Amino acid sequence: MVLIVNFQENPQEIPISNDQAHSLVFETVNEFYSQASQGRLWLTGEVAGTFTLPISNQICNDDTVASEANKMAQNAGFNLADYDRFIYLTTKTACSSEGSGSQGVTPSRANINGIFEPRVIAHELGHNFGLQHSSALDCQDGAMTGSCRVIEYGDSYDTMGNYEMGYFNAFQLENLGWLGSQAQVVSVDGVYAINEYETLDSSQTSVLKIPRGVDPVTGKSQWFYIEYRQPIGFDDFLNERSYKLYRQDVTEGIVVRLATDDTPKSSRLLHMKPNSTFKQLFGNNDWEDPALPIGGTFVDPTSGVSITLESANGSSAQVSVLFDGNNTQCVATAPQVSITPVSNIAAQAGETLEYQLRITNQNSDNCEDVTYLPSLDVPSGWVYDANSISIASGMTKDTNIAVTSSSSAHSDNYNIPVQVSESKYNQVAQSSLSYNVESSSETKVQAIDDSIIITEKVTTRIYQLNNDIFENNSNLNITISKPNKGTARLLSDGSIEYVPENKFKNSDSFSYTIDDGNSTSTAIINVSLQSSSGGNGGKGKQK
Repeated sequence: MVLIVNFQENPQEIPISNDQAHSLVFETVNEFYSQASQGRLWLTGEVAGTFTLPISNQICNDDTVASEANKMAQNAGFNLADYDRFIYLTTKTACSSEGSGSQGVTPSRANINGIFEPRVIAHELGHNFGLQHSSALDCQDGAMTGSCRVIEYGDSYDTMGNYEMGYFNAFQLENLGWLGSQAQVVSVDGVYAINEYETLDSSQTSVLKIPRGVDPVTGKSQWFYIEYRQPIGFDDFLNERSYKLYRQDVTEGIVVRLATDDTPKSSRLLHMKPNSTFKQLFGNNDWEDPALPIGGTFVDPTSGVSITLESANGSSAQVSVLFDGNNTQCVATAPQVSITPVSNIAAQAGETLEYQLRITNQNSDNCEDVTYLPSLDVPSGWVYDANSISIASGMTKDTNIAVTSSSSAHSDNYNIPVQVSESKYNQVAQSSLSYNVESSSETKVQAIDDSIIITEKVTTRIYQLNNDIFENNSNLNITISKPNKGTARLLSDGSIEYVPENKFKNSDSFSYTIDDGNSTSTAIINVSLQSSSGGNGGKGKQK
């Protein structure tokens, strides 16, 4: 829920209109989270206010602002029990920061202090979901040598670094449970290919995780995370950084970070250009150009691991990784886990839904096989069936989970925590699944994925509703996400007009959601370019 707020000193000052607030949060910021989570999370709700609080804007107390605003919204007839996330858009207070957010609790609060930019809201919501800041390790003599200091907001790629509204880095996605099979754990010498980070295609590698050893302070495993960032989607700000202040193309290299298991505040962007012209002239690192360039090599002074960018072409990069020859220890880490519904996430009370659980054993090759046990925290009266599964290091296996709701379950969308654990090395991964209990009077809508084949890069009209399921007289609300490599807009008849941009090469995808007021459903539209004829003319599949 979004609450618009002013104070006793400025009752006539409207910080932002309701329409602007709705567009800001439920369109722009929602699109960011939908893309960052690969469709796992989206924002819905309502806007309330403006409320003039009986307190002064000359003090800084965000908890008091939230409490007073909630009271006024409740008195105005809003049911706050319907929401577990609250965003307060206020006129300026005495607080010096742009905003603040409660950390990993519900109900959560995000206070936005007069700066109504999407990056500020996305940042504070990140805190609400449990994320800490994305920092940088600033060293004088090299990437990790000499006198070093931590720059709290130093990660210039990540919205949790608060420079730009860039996608969360791989370590942050891992903390949210959103990093699946796109990450590959490297444990042997070799040359590894990674695709552009922004697409995060589950069928391709977009992140490399390289073990560094054990943090001597915490005893936890440390990792280098490698990404190949390109100016796509919400990372398009990278275009503006190149060829300024002695820089070349800032998107040509790979981004290297260091982080520690089970330590949310350990994300450190590393600077791979310690001898840059910028540093020679100004005496400090340019944190908008820290990537390891083509042909560049980084050698970790502690572990001896060597990382070289062999080549990059705008869509993928070839990365050479060499260990120092002593990499014989077992490096155990939490498995990668992803959960997808087998058919649907909606059913009547008492019915059973099935989900596919995909587990990737990320332990190094020197580790023994482990047996993973899934466990679910289901509501009282619900039951589930999940079997243990044995997986070798570096391998991925699928198993099914069956969840049966209670016959007396109320109509609602239930988020069910899922834990995957193993006892040999005591590694645990967290995820969740969604089970939507519908009342018997509701007719559920169902959006069905579409595959669109085009033979040339031209404007294409997509009739995505033709194969969806809904009542013919339904008053459908249709929303669409932002494609990575084109633009999409909703037409008056419910179809979608897709326009490929110059960066479109072979394929693109985006999601759309249909909502009839009782139920919602989301599907993916995949657009592929084929040089030969035989496409479907750009139309969605017909019923």
